[in-house]
Amino acid sequence: MKTIPDYNAPRGFFSPLPLCFAVGLIAIVAQFAVGPATPQTLDSIESFFLRSLLTQFVHLGTWHLVLNLVGLVIVAWGFGAMFTTGHWLSCLMAAVVWVAGYVSWIEPLNWYCGLSGALHMLFVVGLGLAFVATRHTGPRAWPLWIMVLGLLFKLLLEWQAPGGPDTLLQGPVALAAHRGGVLGGVIWLAVLCGLRRLHT
Repeated sequence: MKTIPDYNAPRGFFSPLPLCFAVGLIAIVAQFAVGPATPQTLDSIESFFLRSLLTQFVHLGTWHLVLNLVGLVIVAWGFGAMFTTGHWLSCLMAAVVWVAGYVSWIEPLNWYCGLSGALHMLFVVGLGLAFVATRHTGPRAWPLWIMVLGLLFKLLLEWQAPGGPDTLLQGPVALAAHRGGVLGGVIWLAVLCGLRRLHT
């Protein structure tokens, strides 16, 4: 069979989705195993960093879990083409660790659970990589600018909000984790851009 010289097979557009499915499965199993998250969840672990690292896979209830799983699928599907599978895995792991550190030492919380902070970081990284792919201009860039404005508007609203309990989620909304996720995404993008410049 004749082969085409210099042919590079395209990677799958949905390559991050299996990892997304695995994370979602872990969260669902954790929800059934541990039950709705409370401040007493994993309280046998003295380190708040380790506790918040693990409780990101536990949620306040069914709606909290569903919202974060939908967010995970949207980020993986919407920005899947921007990531290789390995990059998606490393970014997801970095997001979970970064958010745990952020709510432990930068904007300390008394308690934290759920994947929303990590999802904010993944969203920012995916959005930044999409900008790089479209070279910031052209007809494909305008939806990205709308998402940037939407994210900034959301953060502004959250900055003004007290972050009290949400009746739908049946618990407090950790707005600090959202801010931490966005900051982590910006830092991750800066590191990626620096590494790319070193290799060019």
